[in-house]
Amino acid sequence: MTLQPQNNSGETGTAILTETDDDKKTKVEVTVTGGPPGVAQPMHIHKGPCANLEPKPAYMLPAPTDGKSEGDT
Repeated sequence: MTLQPQNNSGETGTAILTETDDDKKTKVEVTVTGGPPGVAQPMHIHKGPCANLEPKPAYMLPAPTDGKSEGDT
């Protein structure tokens, strides 16, 4: 899926969600560009559509390193 900038951040990216061998988990691979170099960015997933998402993150992911993050939810 394509990730669009939020709050005028200028950051864009892609996310690939893949079912794992354990049917209860999903592998999440995120690639982002446009973020400030050398600054750790939070990475998480909210429930709901972007226009009306739940404020509390549902799943936390590792902060991106060199614009990439990978984790299981």
